[in-house]
Amino acid sequence: MDRIDLRDKPDGIALCFNKIEYNPRLITFRQILKVFWSTHDSRQVFGQGLDIRNQYRSIIFTNRTEESRIAAVSKETE
Repeated sequence: MDRIDLRDKPDGIALCFNKIEYNPRLITFRQILKVFWSTHDSRQVFGQGLDIRNQYRSIIFTNRTEESRIAAVSKETE
């Protein structure tokens, strides 16, 4: 897990994120999204499960326009 430490900022937050590199010959981006959505509820705005606060929000970063489109469609269908 990577971490950007923002404790020197007034709000004292730290941002943690995971970067997934994948081989599209072994797993598709849609399959990765399926796993993501199986653990995330897009209707729950400020976190997941008992972790309800702004700092527990999730985001999907993509590398290509096509991945962005697929991610947006997957959010609408979940």
